[in-house]
Amino acid sequence: MRLTNCLFLLLLAFSGRLYGQNSFPDLDQRALVKPHADWLETRKKYTVVLYGGLGCGYSKYLIDRLDSLHECRVKADIILIMDQPRDSLAKYMGQTAEKYPTFSNVTLGYRLKKKNDVFPQILVFKDNVQVDHIIGLQKGMLRKLKNRILTDG
Repeated sequence: MRLTNCLFLLLLAFSGRLYGQNSFPDLDQRALVKPHADWLETRKKYTVVLYGGLGCGYSKYLIDRLDSLHECRVKADIILIMDQPRDSLAKYMGQTAEKYPTFSNVTLGYRLKKKNDVFPQILVFKDNVQVDHIIGLQKGMLRKLKNRILTDG
């Protein structure tokens, strides 16, 4: 009986963890603002997804500081999923879209399991499995993220 209870609790805890995980986005080329063919061919172990809003000052603040993750680009792809159509993103984020693969979520239709309307958010995937999720801005978040990626064997 105890073994059955333990197995049930373990199964319940494991399924709750899976329910809270976001799936890796289906990165459709049609949602890409500017071509990044080389990125699609050389996928890395980590993918850092910045989920943001075009008119959101906090998203802009975080995007402007993504250069602090430059050392991570050996091990991690950094992509942006933004809340506006491709033409608006091309008009207002041209240089950023050239630097980082930027996807229109209007075309992509990516939905987070929780707090879908809160910007910015960072999702970290390792081999397409979510390993971290940061909602909003937090002190030292990019430094911690950088350390996590660079210290992983």
